[in-house]
This record gives sequence, C-alpha cells and structure tokens, in this order.
Amino acid sequence: MSEPDGFGVRLRQARDKARLTQPTLGKAVAERIGRGKPLSASAVQQWEAEKTQPGIEELVAISVVLSVSFDWLLTGKGDADDADDRLKVRKREKREYFPDGALKSEEIEFA
Repeated sequence: MSEPDGFGVRLRQARDKARLTQPTLGKAVAERIGRGKPLSASAVQQWEAEKTQPGIEELVAISVVLSVSFDWLLTGKGDADDADDRLKVRKREKREYFPDGALKSEEIEFA
C-alpha cells in the first residue's frame, strides 16, 4: 500500500494532471529510454501502489514525460512544477548526412 505522501501518490498525481493512462505512460517512458517494447500498465500500477520501484532510467524518463521536478517526484521536496529544479536530460539523436547533402550517420547530443 502506498504512503499518503509517497512516490506512488506523487506519480499518480502527476500522471492524472498530465491526463495520461497507465498504458500511455508506460509507452512514453519506454520510448524515452529507447526500450523496444512498452512498459506494461501493470508495471505503472505497481509503481503507483509502491509494490515495485522504477529504475533510475525510468525515473528520469517519468519526470521528463510528466514535466515534473525529478526531486519532487523522488522525494516530495520542492515544487513539482519548478522549472529551475527540473532535471536536464541529454538526448542522443542520430542523423544521416552525406557530402552531397544527403543524410549520413552522425550522433548529436543536446540538452
């Protein structure tokens, strides 16, 4: 059972505020971390019930997908919507460019 002010409650509040279903959040988190298949709704349900906890990659992805502060999500401290407190995540994007202007492989890292 989740604590009144625990991670599961904060996750549920943020998910509800973002108007995402458990399956939709699972899919968005999986896409964000580059996982081949979506996380199941039952995985999200277990996190919200505090029966299991997401790994660090999932936690970062959840905070980005739900646009909440990583600190708030994890500890309950601070403001959920505090933009200055949000974790900046670097994303790798692969692009293709050839000398003639066509695309070739190149990794770009940005925050």
